[in-house]
Amino acid sequence: MTARDKHRGWEVHFDEYTKRWVYSDNNESIEEEPQRPCVRCGAVFSLNQPDACLGHIEGVRNACCGHGSSEEAYIQFHDKTCIRGFTEISFKDSRESFRINGG
Repeated sequence: MTARDKHRGWEVHFDEYTKRWVYSDNNESIEEEPQRPCVRCGAVFSLNQPDACLGHIEGVRNACCGHGSSEEAYIQFHDKTCIRGFTEISFKDSRESFRINGG
């Protein structure tokens, strides 16, 4: 049985022959093609930049939209509180609301 997972929203599987995780659509190693665009919005991941799908969120240390997978979505606040696995989040006293994966 082949091990399967997702990498930034893209389906991947473990190739027993090469002993590497590869993208299921083209069998390219995720190590050789690490900067694929987000499945959800098409933006390319940028180190030390806000998540392209969510943008800058005041009071948030870092966040990830989950790239099409609400189970992988998270928001970490400056006090290190972390919310994981959501489809939509609204902030009290704010007009901002974020919907993940069409929730």
